[in-house]
Amino acid sequence: MIGSATAQTIIRKNNDAWKIFFRLLELKREGRLPPFMKKVSPPGYKKKNKSRTLWTAIRKDRYKMDGDRIILQGLGAIGWIEMRCKGPIYLRGERGELMIRYDADRKRWYAHIAFSKVSEKMVKGEWMRVPLQPKGNLTAGIDIGINNLMAVYVEDGSTRLINGRPLKSISFYWRKKISEY
Repeated sequence: MIGSATAQTIIRKNNDAWKIFFRLLELKREGRLPPFMKKVSPPGYKKKNKSRTLWTAIRKDRYKMDGDRIILQGLGAIGWIEMRCKGPIYLRGERGELMIRYDADRKRWYAHIAFSKVSEKMVKGEWMRVPLQPKGNLTAGIDIGINNLMAVYVEDGSTRLINGRPLKSISFYWRKKISEY
């Protein structure tokens, strides 16, 4: 129903998750696991409140942007789907894959676009060029989470944890207020 390109993208994402898991096990055996990682777990389903979330990944050549619309194409038996975007996109450049997920709490679909190369970004309503060369020569990995908003590991061994609990607390507060209304 969804087409071979979409199925292959989902299979590739699953394969990448397992490769990362086995690489982390290898690092753990060698004693080189980043210090903020306490446990290595196999990949699982994307879950929220113990139930699976609906999501899909669309390859970069299977969607296009046209103003405030995202057009998914080459979806096998489905053919194509057109969606309207709400809110601006703050980056310009070479787009990567598109992740679409459903938030059951808000009863809305969300699209996340990965950019492989960013050429411009919007700052205070104006487009600014982004430097094309990195400032250093080190590679960093960033794990985005909830309790730890970001866990950053740089290949020179330095790490940084950015606490996400204050933002989580603010989010819960406002969700409660909104539900009361």
